[in-house]
Amino acid sequence: MTSKIKVDTIENVAGSGNVSLGSGHNLVVPGTVSVTGASTLTGGVTSSAAHTVTTTTHANASVFKSTGNTQIMLQDTDASANDQFWGLQNSGGDFNILTCNDDRASGFVTPMSITQAGLVSMPNTPSFAGREPRPENTSGYASVGAIYFNTVQHNNGNHFNNSNGNFTCPITGYYLCLSFCLLDNDAGTTELARTSFKLNGTEMFVGYDNGHAGNPAYDGMISTGGVIKASANDVITFNVTNGKIHVGGESGMSIHLLA
Repeated sequence: MTSKIKVDTIENVAGSGNVSLGSGHNLVVPGTVSVTGASTLTGGVTSSAAHTVTTTTHANASVFKSTGNTQIMLQDTDASANDQFWGLQNSGGDFNILTCNDDRASGFVTPMSITQAGLVSMPNTPSFAGREPRPENTSGYASVGAIYFNTVQHNNGNHFNNSNGNFTCPITGYYLCLSFCLLDNDAGTTELARTSFKLNGTEMFVGYDNGHAGNPAYDGMISTGGVIKASANDVITFNVTNGKIHVGGESGMSIHLLA
């Protein structure tokens, strides 16, 4: 047996104001609820359905407000612990994409920020730059082999191994590789000077200078580089494949993830 109560309007005793259910009672509506005026919710909203928000003007756009840093968090429940939450944040006028621990109160990392002027910052981008090649011998020059460095300007993400010259690509992408090398006339060599970037041991870009040919007193520069497409865990090295280069600050190399 079912019962129904049909009314046009429900009002409180005074004829206006709020209509309240007693404490501990829930209003269950199996159909669609249509609200034409503004609504204020003081509790959380849980829904398993998709939501469509329609606005017609900028001034009518939906706004999420909070004191301090305004955030909208997205959760991937299939991810491992402390990897589930990503968010969008408006902080001090900057727009940030961030991630945090599952408690949403710790472990904050901001991989990308966009200022109101449109400047984009990605501080965790893998990048390396070094000068003064090693190993050096008593004559003060670097010879054939993968090059590593006495001076590391930066090694963002620690993807460059400065004991063997290997840059291990953390993700699949496009890597900008550049080098500059001063030929070493103190080496007394008359051979062709040659440098290269290698991907997993295969030459990708080559630079050379034959100014030493018949002229051991010759000083010159070699510039080598380009963009290498690499997969995650591929290894990029910068190599002297012939001749000798100066070990001072006039020689160096950099690798930077573009995209």
